[in-house]
Amino acid sequence: TQQVISQVSKNMDYPFDPKRTDWRGVVKVETLILEDGSLGYALVNQSSDNDDFDNHAVDVVKRSSPFPAFPSNTDRKELKLIIPISYKFKR
Repeated sequence: TQQVISQVSKNMDYPFDPKRTDWRGVVKVETLILEDGSLGYALVNQSSDNDDFDNHAVDVVKRSSPFPAFPSNTDRKELKLIIPISYKFKR
């Protein structure tokens, strides 16, 4: 779980120039990760009420895949995670 969140964090960029806006919001992105590390889906679980943030958050998760494959000693075939992605801009 921590590896997935770390990988998403490394791919995080911002869709707007932070100097030009004071918007903020949190998007919760629901993901399904398959045992080989591929992304089954990524969708908005809870909206920030800003379509640009919502679309960007899903895109960040998609760009972050593939994720590490599951260890061979697990029977797990998939992992569902909800990843919060926060946007905070102040002038």
